[in-house]
Amino acid sequence: MVISAFSNTEVNISFPNGTSISKTLNWMDVYQEASRLNDLTGTMIQSSKPVSVVSGVSCMYIPEVPSAGNCDMIDEQMIPRSAFQKHFIIPPILSNKFMVRIFSSQSNNKVCVKDSSFENCTTMGSNQWLESTPNTFLLVVTSQKKASVIQYKESQAYMTTIPAIRQCMNPYTFVRQGVYGHHNNYISVTILSSASQSLLLDGISPSAQLADTAQVVPPFNNYTVLTFRITT
Repeated sequence: MVISAFSNTEVNISFPNGTSISKTLNWMDVYQEASRLNDLTGTMIQSSKPVSVVSGVSCMYIPEVPSAGNCDMIDEQMIPRSAFQKHFIIPPILSNKFMVRIFSSQSNNKVCVKDSSFENCTTMGSNQWLESTPNTFLLVVTSQKKASVIQYKESQAYMTTIPAIRQCMNPYTFVRQGVYGHHNNYISVTILSSASQSLLLDGISPSAQLADTAQVVPPFNNYTVLTFRITT
């Protein structure tokens, strides 16, 4: 889905199968492309003026072969290539399995995925992507050249863009959804271990809401990932 913020915006969409289309969008126009048979991962979108791009699936099983239950709708706003970075910490989702997809912006790019017991490195090409095996442990992704990382949770699936370490910020404002009142709400905070005691949530220490602590593996073992249950 491409959302235009300006009039007379020229948009070119190049698909992984080698085909492409061009559209002219005006202010607040939305163009949606869908495929029932083909994965559109790797689609390149270029525009003459700033646009927003949202990717997703209306009915998704993670993993692709369902074991039980219903499919889930997943979607996420994509970041532009100019925001790609090199170093990422992927938080665990309590005991739930997840996988990541890594997108390389340049050719001859060595990308390594690491947890406490293994490290797997591969050389990626420009606009190439790879997918990790399902995992429950914290991961570290390092990339010689700029890349982006998206995390996908299994069962009651969702997808989320992982910010790079260089994109970490001090203050955050977020909204807790209240549509499904019987669900628990959690946040994962990646923080320098030396600063973890100074963390505040709505002005007070959230230590009583701590659900999980994960130590990051080298070379970023000066970081910790804290998971909190949000109750208010």
